[in-house]
Amino acid sequence: MVREPQKEGYKKLSEVLDTNYQLTHEGKSAPNYVFSNEADMINRALLGMSAKKLQALLDTKDKATREHFTVEINKTISELQTMDMGLVMAGFDYETRKKTIANICSTKYKHMQLIVKELKETA
Repeated sequence: MVREPQKEGYKKLSEVLDTNYQLTHEGKSAPNYVFSNEADMINRALLGMSAKKLQALLDTKDKATREHFTVEINKTISELQTMDMGLVMAGFDYETRKKTIANICSTKYKHMQLIVKELKETA
């Protein structure tokens, strides 16, 4: 399956986010928006839009937006999730992680914006 490494990476990232949230919120589990915000942060930094906009672009009928991405996009998302886990474990706040991931995307993964344009053309 195209998405397996990225899917497992998301589970690990979610665990790291939940652990970090519990440490900073008196042992309470992270609410769902913490996970979706992080996923959308990666989507926006890499692809220039949120999952909701990507769903509309790809005209998907389901919520599994990343199932419709190319292997290259999902591989890159997996790499970004690994980097993001390190930032969370290092204690960086959301805004710092967001800026760092955006900087990585605008340098190392700048070409991914072209792939999104191709997705638009084939959608």
